[in-house]
Amino acid sequence: MRAFSHSDSSWNVRILAKKNTMAASPVSEVWGTAVEQKNRPPFYGMALYTAILTELAGSILAGIFSGKWLDGKAGTEPTFLIIGLLLGLSGGVWAVIYTIRQFSSGD
Repeated sequence: MRAFSHSDSSWNVRILAKKNTMAASPVSEVWGTAVEQKNRPPFYGMALYTAILTELAGSILAGIFSGKWLDGKAGTEPTFLIIGLLLGLSGGVWAVIYTIRQFSSGD
């Protein structure tokens, strides 16, 4: 592997090239990071997407229905519906972030 360097004011650009072949992943070679692809079961991605969908949709629907129920009891028509929607949305986003962290950690 030959390294060519070129200085342009404050930037130092290093181009890495292999002899007679193109680099498989030029970004990972330039930045010095290796992208590892883990061997995962075939339905791993489908399970992740299903978990995200059910958590987000379920929490939003729970917030909407509980807000409508509270509005019916208290007599304030759209107030608790909006509050329930926002709480359900924020809870769903938090649950999705937590799930993605759990799935990406490899547990």
